[in-house]
Amino acid sequence: MLGVDAGQAVAVGPDGHLITAAESALADTAFQRRDPDLYGPLAWNNELVLPEGETFADPKPGTVQHWAATVYTTWQIMQQTGTSQLTETKRHPLPPAARKKAGQKAKRSGAPRKSVTAPSG
Repeated sequence: MLGVDAGQAVAVGPDGHLITAAESALADTAFQRRDPDLYGPLAWNNELVLPEGETFADPKPGTVQHWAATVYTTWQIMQQTGTSQLTETKRHPLPPAARKKAGQKAKRSGAPRKSVTAPSG
């Protein structure tokens, strides 16, 4: 939660209450102490907030910031279009039964139906 105000809400708990950056940092520290074997730069609980319009500083290798910058850069490459495009995107339709199941799940949740695309190349 670098650069985030300690009182800023960064998540919503399972019961619907807002979790602040300070609470998230405390939970992270407790998790690291309780389960050190599950803690690392690519652990499920590592989160990084990058406010819109901000850029990553020079992250140290092996840190959460380093991995977040790597994933973010990869996403940017995947989103390129035109003559600078380095990847291809192909549509892979779901089989009819899977489409029906996904549509029913989306309808129950109120989410709009979307087609699935996967990067290739």
